[in-house]
Amino acid sequence: KTLSLLMKENVDKDIKKLSQLSSLNGDDTQDEDDAIFNEILEDEEDNNSNIVSINEQLKSKNPTNETDMSNSDNPICFKIPRFFLPTITNIVAVCSVGVKLDLVRLTSKIRNAEFDPRVYPAIRIRLRVPKSVGMIFSTGRIVIAGTKTEINARQGCRRLARIVQCIVPEARFQNFRIENIVATADFGYPIDLEKIVQHHKKEADYQPEIFAGIRFKAPDSNVTTLVFVSGKISLKGGKTRTDIYYAMEYMFPLLLKYTKENYKKEVLQQVLKHQQDPPLTLNEVNELTDNPK
Repeated sequence: KTLSLLMKENVDKDIKKLSQLSSLNGDDTQDEDDAIFNEILEDEEDNNSNIVSINEQLKSKNPTNETDMSNSDNPICFKIPRFFLPTITNIVAVCSVGVKLDLVRLTSKIRNAEFDPRVYPAIRIRLRVPKSVGMIFSTGRIVIAGTKTEINARQGCRRLARIVQCIVPEARFQNFRIENIVATADFGYPIDLEKIVQHHKKEADYQPEIFAGIRFKAPDSNVTTLVFVSGKISLKGGKTRTDIYYAMEYMFPLLLKYTKENYKKEVLQQVLKHQQDPPLTLNEVNELTDNPK
């Protein structure tokens, strides 16, 4: 089966269940509501698990970069609703120039450099294009933060390396890599945080006296997700966008399951609008994330 057929095979059944749910009224039908809700939720989790297993098989067969896999005959796909797509807010990248640097000398040569070793052991430089903040360390390491695309992060690192090279000719741009990707998303409905902690004690860390959200880390993932009662989430720790999208795919059925009782019918109506949508490929998710409507 293709991935599209895999996600559509239970559509008719789910639509029928939701139509039953929308026709129910009154307090006497609460148990029936919960039964239908739980059954649809199980189908959603089964679909997600099937997509994840297929993606793992594709990654094992073709362990190349994200672009190559998204352009293949069997691209990576994500079952992420279009109303729950993430927004990339910050990308941190690092590179090296391969030589030791005299920060005092660099500060005297670079016009907009800020350096106070008593506060921080690196030169701070604010770039206008791309809009970001760069840091240059005496070891030759360069860190760029504040960009929202990988291309801009690389441009920022190259620009700082070029500035250093004008003063230290033997410096070379090398060892570029993405260190951290931060993203946010809004589920749109209140979440019962206490129930998440109760049923996911190993993955969830909740200390309301210290922090208002749950720190949730999915198994076999480097991404840490902060979940707030309002339904807003923040993801950090991903090295690639694929890491962020996999975390989003994992979190969606979890948030759907632990939506507060008063909003479950409204959530299901929202899910129904996107029930027949095929899984999004990596390129499609990137395009929707970079160009939200």
